[in-house]
Amino acid sequence: PAPFPAAFAAKTSDDASGVVADAISRKPPAGATPLNHGSASAVESVAATLGAVGSFAFPVCVGNELACVLEFFSTGPIATDEGFLETIDHAATQLSGVVERQRARNELATARDAAMESSRMKSEFLATMSHEIRTPMNGVIGLTGLLLGTGLDERQQQYAEGVESEGDSLRAISNDILAFPNVQPRNPACDGGHFAPRH
Repeated sequence: PAPFPAAFAAKTSDDASGVVADAISRKPPAGATPLNHGSASAVESVAATLGAVGSFAFPVCVGNELACVLEFFSTGPIATDEGFLETIDHAATQLSGVVERQRARNELATARDAAMESSRMKSEFLATMSHEIRTPMNGVIGLTGLLLGTGLDERQQQYAEGVESEGDSLRAISNDILAFPNVQPRNPACDGGHFAPRH
């Protein structure tokens, strides 16, 4: 009915009241008959004008934390006998399990999103570092090769060859470091080659 949305909207900005407040404060299920008592909530007052006579609410807890409170209305008195309370307790336990599973799914989704974002940032970093490191290194090695083609004396030739050799070694190490994170699970890139296990 139309009056209910307004009552719910008003209730969200206030502290819990009525049967819901009783269920929150005492934790066990709580009920009230009739609904037009002085501490009735806005929702209970609207329900009473629509013909509801009884109200029953029970908390759903996850561990010691209150997850929610479910409130039901009846057009007649609600008999809270032992069988009824046992059924409510079973329903609350099942709902608690649903809440726990949903929270676990949400936590896993959050962890997955964080891992994907971390992987994306790593890839961007490696792409930038690959350019920033390899470009000047290739320039040094290339210029050293050109230098070796000029007329150098024996000592200069030795020094230039040392620079070229160390540059090649450093480039190989850098390539290995920058390429290692690219070996992702389920999609590794392998190079074929001969090797001797005993060596």
